[in-house]
Amino acid sequence: MKFDVSLLSETSSPADGDMGPLKVRFASHTPGHSVHMAYVNILGDTGTHFNGGSNGSLAYCSSDGTSCSSIHRMVAGDREGTARILLSAKNLPPIIFDVKITAGTPASHAQREAREQAAMEKQRIEQEKKDQNLSAAQREEQDRYDRAAAGNPDRSAEGGFIDPELRARMMSEGWEDSVRNAPNWTHTLRVSVASPQGEVGANLGRGIATVVNNSGAMAVSTFNITVRILGDTGTTFTGGGTEITVPYDTESRRAVLPDLIAGANPGVATLDFSTDRLKGSVKHFIVVKESAEQQALKAELEEQAKEQVAEEEKRIVDEKAEEKRVADEKAEEKRIADEKAEQERIAAEKAEEKRIADEKAEQERIAAEKAEEKRIADEKAARTVTQVQVLSGDKQSAVAGTDFAEPLKVKAVNNAGGVVEGAKVTFKITGDTGTSFPGGDKSMTGTVAADGTVTSLKLVAGDKPGTATIHITTDQGATATAELTVTAKKTDPTWENGQVHIGFTSTDPQRGNDVKLKVLRQGADTVELQAGKGGFFEPKTDGQAYQVVISETAWPGGDLIVPGSVYFTTDDQGRPVIDQDASQLPEGLTLDRVEGTNQFTFHWHGAK
Repeated sequence: MKFDVSLLSETSSPADGDMGPLKVRFASHTPGHSVHMAYVNILGDTGTHFNGGSNGSLAYCSSDGTSCSSIHRMVAGDREGTARILLSAKNLPPIIFDVKITAGTPASHAQREAREQAAMEKQRIEQEKKDQNLSAAQREEQDRYDRAAAGNPDRSAEGGFIDPELRARMMSEGWEDSVRNAPNWTHTLRVSVASPQGEVGANLGRGIATVVNNSGAMAVSTFNITVRILGDTGTTFTGGGTEITVPYDTESRRAVLPDLIAGANPGVATLDFSTDRLKGSVKHFIVVKESAEQQALKAELEEQAKEQVAEEEKRIVDEKAEEKRVADEKAEEKRIADEKAEQERIAAEKAEEKRIADEKAEQERIAAEKAEEKRIADEKAARTVTQVQVLSGDKQSAVAGTDFAEPLKVKAVNNAGGVVEGAKVTFKITGDTGTSFPGGDKSMTGTVAADGTVTSLKLVAGDKPGTATIHITTDQGATATAELTVTAKKTDPTWENGQVHIGFTSTDPQRGNDVKLKVLRQGADTVELQAGKGGFFEPKTDGQAYQVVISETAWPGGDLIVPGSVYFTTDDQGRPVIDQDASQLPEGLTLDRVEGTNQFTFHWHGAK
């Protein structure tokens, strides 16, 4: 025989879920052949089982053998994985289905058992409450069903009730007759079946229903009785129906039902009787037992299932061993690959470290190279004069043929403002005034001292009035210039006119030539000279002091720097001269006279 088998139940379930009975469908390739019973086993380590805790359950099939359903409900285990369903049927090879147990709310067996115990206790309490609310007749009916399900069906010879007391109780409960001409009478429906139990497929005989009033007399009214067969045993009336309505025969005072045929599935079938005249209904219970053939088949299937389970479990063990071998093999391959990858990673890491170290060493080498280049450049720059600053001696004036008041003093510095000791500085006089150094030299070279300065030799004014330019150069190319003024010699007639020549020079290190000299007195001429300039002036020689003021020229009007006084007098020939002894010059201001002349030069050296 060949069948196509398909699973009708769900192929997956959350952990601990109620999966219901296992249901399968058989499609036979050979007409007339069918499956009447199967045995189901649950394998695997997911913990999936049938209610009650067993891993095995019988499955009864429909009368045509196309579908089977397990007696017990399946409960998904508490572990994720695959539950293997092994279906054993006579003369068929093992049939295997896989059911996926998915993640839900996993719970341990102990937790699940605790939930089941709590559910059972809750059901018991609810049943107690329900029993308290049931009428005596309803409780008796429940008892009868429980007894039938336990294999002890009602065998009362009269009406299907357990005893006359129950019948009296039923009448006292008031099954009211709705017949209008007897509104005060109560009636009771009594039912019975020829055989209240039988093997699957057996003819259980017919059923009979009667109605009696509260005095025990049978009803004579005309009405209908409806009977429904409930449950999943497959029990039917002759002809295959599960519901029938028959008229109440007033002559025989009863309603006769067709024969009952026990279904193919063992269990309890419920017959529900009701009328169109009486309220409520009466239930009768029939026990459908396994046939001897079914019992033998059951034993055979259980034995077959054991063998197939053993074979399948061995196959699963072998399969797991193979899976483990493959997994171990893959794990070893992965370990080797990981080890190789780790070695490569370490090698790459070391190579990267070496690259970084080499790169760092190269950077350090380049940095050291650059630092050395910078050091050499800085050293060279420190030895290179980039600027020559004239500190004093510039913008002087002297009468032709006389010495200038002071030599030229310069400072040679590098680009950082530092001293360049030892550098050579050359002073070269140009112009047609005839100005020179002692001995008539037009140039000289000096060496920069430790303080960065170098001072020229004494400067001698030439015979020709005018401007002498001194070009100052260093051996590194830095340059500067200074200018000296040669003034003409004054003859006695100038003196005779009562005039003197006053010159003014400045070597102020801060202000340079940005200073001016004022010689003033109320009611007399005023002399105002810029540094580097000179002029004639006719002073009063009455012994009164002239005020001498040195001020800045950078601001309008000039800011007072220092005041002093100067006195003019006459020499032994009555010519105006400055009385140097009586004069009180401010600090930083000195006075020179060209001997034998009326030329006086004030020299400003700066405020201290």
